[in-house]
Amino acid sequence: MNNLKKFNNFGWLDLLKNSIELDDDQIGGAINDLMNKDFLDSFRKDDAPLLTSTTGAKSILYGATVWGWTNLDNAAFGAMSKVPYDKSGERAKTADSTTKASGVAETGAIPAGQKPTYALLAHDYAQIVSRFDYSRKQANLVGKDDVIATPEQLRMDRGQEHASALNEYLMANNETNAANATANNAGGQSYLYGAMQSNVMECLDRILSCDDEEDDLGGTHINWYDPYVASGTYDRDSGTTYDAQVVYGDGTSSYQGGSGTFTTDVTLSLGAIDNLIDNCVDAGSKKSDLFFITGRDTLTRWKNLEAPKQRYMNPVYASLSVNGIQTEPGVEAGFQINSYDGIPIVTDVDCPSDTISKIYLVNKTDIFLKVMTPTIYVDLAFPAFSTASSALAQRLGSGAFFLTELELVAKRYNRSGKLCALK
Repeated sequence: MNNLKKFNNFGWLDLLKNSIELDDDQIGGAINDLMNKDFLDSFRKDDAPLLTSTTGAKSILYGATVWGWTNLDNAAFGAMSKVPYDKSGERAKTADSTTKASGVAETGAIPAGQKPTYALLAHDYAQIVSRFDYSRKQANLVGKDDVIATPEQLRMDRGQEHASALNEYLMANNETNAANATANNAGGQSYLYGAMQSNVMECLDRILSCDDEEDDLGGTHINWYDPYVASGTYDRDSGTTYDAQVVYGDGTSSYQGGSGTFTTDVTLSLGAIDNLIDNCVDAGSKKSDLFFITGRDTLTRWKNLEAPKQRYMNPVYASLSVNGIQTEPGVEAGFQINSYDGIPIVTDVDCPSDTISKIYLVNKTDIFLKVMTPTIYVDLAFPAFSTASSALAQRLGSGAFFLTELELVAKRYNRSGKLCALK
């Protein structure tokens, strides 16, 4: 290896770089030396190298951190007013007396007595539960192994899912409910997560509907546009008494009769939005009690409408509390929110859609959440974990659940409404 020693054991690349300084005999000798078996053996790979893929050779630790990848926007639920569940129903006047008043001659007889029509508005409440379980062994490995999910992480994730589910129940699409029904509505049902969910709270889309909408979208079964079926009679299959102010996409009103064709979507117009506002105000709503709920797609279309009549104001300041959405008078407190004609607009990712999201106009004094039990966390005693059908089949583990008891209540329908069949 004399030739290589001369060049400090240069390899192939160095040999090429320096070859111009060597004569032919030197180059040949260097190549022969490089091909020497003893020299090559010094660079030979092991026949069974230890690789990262070798079983047991590498322990991949991802850590217990979990990134939240789901959408946690619960704007609609936050915007609704909340009141204590003090009683299970209300009495309501559903129709005026046949003759509201009568003129009487100077010595004429006092007319016969009259009375309005009354009805009982009954509202049961739903019990919404999100449970999670974990084995004792899983809990014991926390801090010793890379455990996922830890009990604490599982508690946080299920708590977020519980809040998200409350919003999704509130904003369920009633058209989807009717289309997926396999039987008559028994009350407290909504189609979510690929199946019909039972014993859940009423959805806003069903409360803010009407007989005309049911005629087009009611499906092959009955009562899917009737709220509180299990506890009251709010017939929209054949009656208009409990109609909300439903406006078809072209601006046609369907309150207590109409001609909207809800199976065909039409382009959103400002005139249709104005008609919805006018109908609710004419029925007795104050603008200060109203707020919109829609999706971001519809809001974008709304903003881009031609000549918005200067009615899109600068963003107003609002806050969400137990009293629902409130604009802040006097000071710039809360957060900025869009408004139209002085009415706040809440955008929610769960808002039901036609081609684009529907627009709801809610009177917060008439439609609100009655809360029997605010969301609480219940830790089940050890050992409480059970996966068997029998409640007595206990396992070595622990469990817990989140519980919320409430109902979406409407004590009056005609001062709120929605604009639907939009594209």
